[in-house]
Amino acid sequence: MRRFVRPALALSLLVVLLTAGLAGVAQLKFSSFLSESINRRLEIVAATSARDFGAAIDLGLSLDEVANGQAILDRARKHDPSIEAVYVIDLDGKVLHVGGTAPSAIDGETLESFDLALKGVTGPDWGTESDEVLRSGSLIQGSFRQPVGAIVVEYPTTEMRGQTRSMAGRLAINGLVVAAGLAVFGAVVLGAFRSRLARVGSEGSVDNADLSSGGLLDPESDSATERTSRLLAVSISLLLLVGVTVFGVLIVREFNNALAPELERRAALIGETISDDTERAVAVGIPIDELVGVGEYFDVFLNEFPELDYLAIQDDQGQILYAAGTAGPDGDTLLGTSGATGYGFSVRNESREVGTVVVGVDSGFVRSRLQDLALDVVVILIVALVIAFEVTLVLSRRIATRSVQLPAEGHSAARSGAGDIRIVLFLFVVGEELNKSFLPLLIQGADNPIPGLDPNVAISLPIVAYLLTIAVASPIAGRLIDRFGDRGLFAIGVVPAALSHLGMVFADNVIQIIGWRSLTGVGYALATIAAMEYVLDRIPSDKRAKGIGVFIAVIIGGTFAGTALGGILADRLGYDVVFMISLGLVMLAGVLGLRVMRQRTPMKGDGAEPFSMRDIVVVLKQPSLVLLMAGVTIPMNVLMAAFLWYLVPLTMASVGSSASEIARALMVYYLVILLGGPLVTKVAERRVGNWVLVGVGSVVSGAVLLLPALSPSALTVSLAVLVAGIGHAAVRGPQIALALDIADTEFPEGGRGPILGAMRSLERLGSLAGLLFAAMLAARFDLTVAIGAIGVAGAVAGLIYLVARPLVRSKEVADA
Repeated sequence: MRRFVRPALALSLLVVLLTAGLAGVAQLKFSSFLSESINRRLEIVAATSARDFGAAIDLGLSLDEVANGQAILDRARKHDPSIEAVYVIDLDGKVLHVGGTAPSAIDGETLESFDLALKGVTGPDWGTESDEVLRSGSLIQGSFRQPVGAIVVEYPTTEMRGQTRSMAGRLAINGLVVAAGLAVFGAVVLGAFRSRLARVGSEGSVDNADLSSGGLLDPESDSATERTSRLLAVSISLLLLVGVTVFGVLIVREFNNALAPELERRAALIGETISDDTERAVAVGIPIDELVGVGEYFDVFLNEFPELDYLAIQDDQGQILYAAGTAGPDGDTLLGTSGATGYGFSVRNESREVGTVVVGVDSGFVRSRLQDLALDVVVILIVALVIAFEVTLVLSRRIATRSVQLPAEGHSAARSGAGDIRIVLFLFVVGEELNKSFLPLLIQGADNPIPGLDPNVAISLPIVAYLLTIAVASPIAGRLIDRFGDRGLFAIGVVPAALSHLGMVFADNVIQIIGWRSLTGVGYALATIAAMEYVLDRIPSDKRAKGIGVFIAVIIGGTFAGTALGGILADRLGYDVVFMISLGLVMLAGVLGLRVMRQRTPMKGDGAEPFSMRDIVVVLKQPSLVLLMAGVTIPMNVLMAAFLWYLVPLTMASVGSSASEIARALMVYYLVILLGGPLVTKVAERRVGNWVLVGVGSVVSGAVLLLPALSPSALTVSLAVLVAGIGHAAVRGPQIALALDIADTEFPEGGRGPILGAMRSLERLGSLAGLLFAAMLAARFDLTVAIGAIGVAGAVAGLIYLVARPLVRSKEVADA
């Protein structure tokens, strides 16, 4: 009974942690979206008031001479009584006019955002947030766009906190219901497998070698225990898939119910603002059918607020007097035009209604914003499933080995199996990759103390430093294994990795970031080489290729989860908090590594010579390897480093994408490789050889970059990332197979390890050279030129490989 209760409790804990994590991240996303929506509503108030002051400036008045400044601010507050204060500041940050509660001091973040807007680094509108107040600002500009000050709107977070707490309660209730259902069905699944595992143990089909080699890293293990544990893992994973899908549907429903009214309030505020301005014009004696400049006035709103489909003013008989957008020629076709939802706001003069302002909100825009939120929920669900799958694999294996009758040495072998390193490596990589979606943006906002260094080149240097230290530290790590052991080296690697994330919290200039990212590269190289050696030492030599493949899959899964989560967390919590989370995950991986990794006990006859720099010379003397490296491997890694890690975040940020949207685009690449790599390879290998597959994949991955190069947008960049991921999914596995075949044929006595080590070092050096080249192109021209150059170079390299490879192989065969 004990063997059943403990696994059931472990599974229940996994379910609770999964649903709690889902609810927590979803809550953060809801809070971020709600804050953004309220800030957009406040932006309407700030921008409208800024235009009123700008009109006064055009008359030759200074800001402090605007006599009706108080009336403008009071009118702004009238549209939303919850607004705490609206005030005007001059270029020095001095408060000139106040509506509501006067601020005791201007918030430092507000002044910093104001300064960035004045310098043109950001747009004329901005938003900040503290624990107590949301602030939205807008530059006051004259007709020649010269800034003279700003309007700042302060809104208490009381309402937002109330909605956030209410959502947290609803998510908690839904999560408890889903968790309870999963726990019950999970117990049923465990009960069904209990008798099967007992039969396996009674038949004596457990092999210690299979346990120590870690069947979870060998999908073709014939051990009955491993087959049963894999089947149990799949069953539990399917159960969790159903559970998180149900939870996701409930989350999206709750989000729709809570956020749809907030989107409608923005439309109402625009209508009330236009109605108020129209009433003021009518009040001074201008007939409603003789207003001047209405079209230009409408265009300002239509250009600034994409949710608007049309704006119109009707007289008291319903006849359209003015219209902009997609409004029809008469009242019969006004409401509902182009799928819009129309809202009417009365225009009154001396208590008599003289007309109506009609605001048409594009219902498609509202749906797209809610769908955008739903996509983020889907991302959260996929990440949760990937994490749960990794945990489930280890849990299932432990359940299987605890449920069968094993001798003492069998349990020892099971505890030290290679399979358990999966979760350790996965957590480490997740922690390391949380910053991938926003690191270029963080560097872009940091001080640059290097005189004459172009900002685009400065942004690339920390990434170059990271790649360079990995390339240098990897061969050193291979030699340190003999001195410290794989367990000891992994623990050593965790230390610089953890320190680097802590240092990034306090780094505020490019030089500091370069230093800390270099330390990250050292930690990453030491820890991942140690983990790979740990796995290879426990897998027979004839199964190492599959072991390396699964090892890479774990790294890609961790990169996918870290990239996706990092963007969502950064949007709400900020960069510093994300680095602290990275610190915690890396340290947790270190603690688990010390617990599950046992002393190094290599399998007999499986020793391999460590990689040394002279192996690079060996590779460079072999034409087939040089062609593979130059035509496929290096271009693929250049595209990853230059396009994915550097150009994608900067390009998407330049077109207004948030950190979570950038993360969503990047994660598609890793998700395609994680899920589609084996499928693409198996399907394609039935019809073409590996060399054709990698060549075509390289050409496609490069050529698709011309799309965002010619038409940069969030959509084209995302599409390029998707297609590049498909191309690389076709390249990644077959290129390793090609390299191993060449190594076995040309260097039968040298071993595969040194050849693969040399190729890894060359591809990293090539990728950092490509990254620097892309940065210099971006500095000399722009981001799109850099994207196009990287794409053309990759496609041409792939074509050269396809043409030259048959010729090179024919010559090698003839020489042999």
